[in-house]
Amino acid sequence: MKNVSWILIILLGLLVFAAMSNPSKEQFLTWSLDQVKENAETEFEKLLGNTIARPLLDLTTTREDKVFYSIYSVEKTDTTIKYLGIFNNFYKLKDTNS
Repeated sequence: MKNVSWILIILLGLLVFAAMSNPSKEQFLTWSLDQVKENAETEFEKLLGNTIARPLLDLTTTREDKVFYSIYSVEKTDTTIKYLGIFNNFYKLKDTNS
């Protein structure tokens, strides 16, 4: 019984931590733009990433908040890219053709 109590306490703590570290849409946008900057080859591309990509990304991104994690969908012309946001990190899930 003592082991079960410890397991439940640890599980509860993990769920509370997951809920507290569920990243916001703003955090996702910042992370996405950092990814764009890393892949940019010139300073001009980096500048465009900040001025053009952010508003465009904001318009094309939706967030499904699931309390402990979030699913972000980025709509492109013919694809939807989904990301998992959990513990203040982001992971690409899949690309779906429209």
